[in-house]
Amino acid sequence: MQQVIAQIEANTTDAIKCLQDENSVVLSGPPFPQTIEAKKKVAVKRALNRLGRVFTDLSTVETYTADLQEERLNSRKKLQASEAAYKELEESTSNMRDELDTCQARLKDMTSRLRDGEDRIKLLSRELETAKLSPQVASKDRISTQERMRSKDVDKGPKVRMDEYLQLVATEESLRAENEKLKKEHMAAVKEKETRENNQRNASLANVERYKEVIAKVTADNMVFLMKLKQSEAALSAAQTRAQDLEKEVEKSRRQWLEEASAEVRGIILDSLRKVEVCEANLRELETERELHVEEWDAKLKAAYEKLDKVTASRDWHEKRLVEFSEKYKTLEEEKLKMQQRSETDSRHRQHAEAESRSLINNLRESKEKLASVSSELAAALKEIEGKKQDLIEKDFEIKELVVQLGKANDQLQTQLKVNAVLMKKKEAVEWELMEAEAQRDKLKESGHSQRVQF
Repeated sequence: MQQVIAQIEANTTDAIKCLQDENSVVLSGPPFPQTIEAKKKVAVKRALNRLGRVFTDLSTVETYTADLQEERLNSRKKLQASEAAYKELEESTSNMRDELDTCQARLKDMTSRLRDGEDRIKLLSRELETAKLSPQVASKDRISTQERMRSKDVDKGPKVRMDEYLQLVATEESLRAENEKLKKEHMAAVKEKETRENNQRNASLANVERYKEVIAKVTADNMVFLMKLKQSEAALSAAQTRAQDLEKEVEKSRRQWLEEASAEVRGIILDSLRKVEVCEANLRELETERELHVEEWDAKLKAAYEKLDKVTASRDWHEKRLVEFSEKYKTLEEEKLKMQQRSETDSRHRQHAEAESRSLINNLRESKEKLASVSSELAAALKEIEGKKQDLIEKDFEIKELVVQLGKANDQLQTQLKVNAVLMKKKEAVEWELMEAEAQRDKLKESGHSQRVQF
């Protein structure tokens, strides 16, 4: 941009210099009209060429402003794309949270099923132990009854003892038969219990294997989360208090912080867009002013050229008249020398010719004065062109400042986007810490519940 403005300034100075050279040629040229006209045409062509270069440079400035507008549109499109990516990132984080909640629910369900299976196995083992102890208790009761009967036989008679003995034998036989029957039933029950326990054990082992596979799959899906969970077990006691404090603080300040951050970001973006629009409006005003000034000075330059043509034409006519009068003056001088010896009438003619020559000289002086006034007007017009050139340079500096402000606004927008990305990363980190603390709290609750069940 600076190079283009410098080129414009150089071309304008060349054009002004050509006009000054043309003026100097007009004022102090040789007395031959054809040579003056040719030099004037050459100078005018040079000035027009310089002005054409100025117009081409101004067109390059217009193309540069169009490129700046295109860059602004591209930056606005990038901003919209970043906002869409931010929305997609929020949707993906919400989906990941839902998947994590479902995985945690599945893990809790599987752990509860494993605990139910372990409780059932313990109950079956207790029933088996009671079934094994029941025949031993029956034999102990039989031995104790025999000892009591023997102690009673000492006090009774032989007949009574025989009857009692027969009764005891019958009862013993019935007890034996019943015992055999109970043994068979016990063996069948034991076998049935063993088969049932084996089936249940196999089923429970199959369930355990299946649950292990499911847990391994879930663990593989959530490896990063479990690794972080294992790493945070050492700092669980400190993390619980910190998690509680963070939960309270986050619940209080999450919505407010997000609203303030979004409002601040939206305000900054709107301010930057307003600044860009103001810069565009100022740039358009400067372009319109520049076009008006260029048209005005084109009209003034054309008027000056027309006036210059008129002045040069009048000067050529006066020069021709001067040549004619000078030749006539010479002839009159010759006639005056020849007619010195003539009469008074001849002297009167001579005086009349002198008066006519004086009037011609006065006319020549007046034409020179007119030419000087026209040259002064041309110099004033050149000075005015110089002032307008300074105004154009000032407008170019204003355009530069507007371009710099536009670049600063774009830089502020880029920095704000970077700040938004950092804030989103911090938000994600805080959410991950909260999720880890919640998982630690659930794990502690589950471990406390399992310890209570074991007790």
